[in-house]
Amino acid sequence: MTTPKRRSAFTRLLPWLVVFVLGGAAGYYVRDRQAHDRMQETVEQTRRQMERAALEAIGRAQRAGSDFGAGAEAAAESTKAAFRELTGR
Repeated sequence: MTTPKRRSAFTRLLPWLVVFVLGGAAGYYVRDRQAHDRMQETVEQTRRQMERAALEAIGRAQRAGSDFGAGAEAAAESTKAAFRELTGR
């Protein structure tokens, strides 16, 4: 007589156990998915910041190069003028 009661209790608890396990699995999946999405967002934001910084550095280098070129031309002209003045050519 006790066997049917045990089986009855087991069959009543089994659906709740299944729901509990599936709920836990779904909860972990959602948590991991949200963490993954946050990580992807952080990676994308960092990539954009690095790209912006690289473009700024390239711009600064180009401006410095053009400034250096202008300075080098002025120095060359000054040297030529000084050479002409000293040599009389």
